[in-house]
Amino acid sequence: MGARYAGKQWKLEGAAFNLSFSNQIVYVNTPPVYYKNLGKTSRRGIETRTGYAFERGGALAGLRADATYAYYQGHEKQGVYSTNEVPFYSRHTDSEGLLYAAPGF
Repeated sequence: MGARYAGKQWKLEGAAFNLSFSNQIVYVNTPPVYYKNLGKTSRRGIETRTGYAFERGGALAGLRADATYAYYQGHEKQGVYSTNEVPFYSRHTDSEGLLYAAPGF
């Protein structure tokens, strides 16, 4: 479930999710490299994004700032590792950026 807003200068997005997998397979990138069957897993979290475009006539005309944040939680639901977190993911991720569009482009 999510929501999105787009105004003259601001753009905002947000989403929440709750997923269940019946047979998740993950890639294990440690020697020896292999695929691991985790079985049943659940994942839940949120994702957000915000962006701001500076005024066209101002000193920062053409500049846009963006930021994202995601919180993620996943658990194995069966087997010897039941209730353990799903391996190989980051619980918190974020990004920030600036974009400049030169006038006339």
